[in-house]
Amino acid sequence: MPFKKKNNDDDNLKKAKMKAKMAIEAHFGNKSAQRMVSANPKTTSFKDDEGYIGKGTHYMASMGNYAFPILQENKKGNLAYNKNASPLDKEAIRFDTEEDATYFAKNYKKVAPMMRQQEYIDKAAKEKETLKKGRFKKKSK
Repeated sequence: MPFKKKNNDDDNLKKAKMKAKMAIEAHFGNKSAQRMVSANPKTTSFKDDEGYIGKGTHYMASMGNYAFPILQENKKGNLAYNKNASPLDKEAIRFDTEEDATYFAKNYKKVAPMMRQQEYIDKAAKEKETLKKGRFKKKSK
């Protein structure tokens, strides 16, 4: 009987590759990868060139075989919006293919421990708020 590929095998393989790349880059000192695996990463508020206002740790982009954050540590060690971010930056991560770099830039939050922890915290806060509202509802007559 031939091996039958499951629909989510490709996605699982890509996630595994992202986890491995994140761990290797963090181990060898890449600041953006270290923020991805940190339990409490640096964050900053920013406004991009198109007027989007947000708060984040990375704001990833990709070009060629590289994924790189637009939010980068400046010389003082603070995160700042870098409108000139490029694959030449110290925080850029090189991939074997352009497809891998693009996939990483779009999907790193799915596997980054800091994002998964934040999802858990957000879910717990919502559940707590729901319980709080449920306990203090006024009873109708």
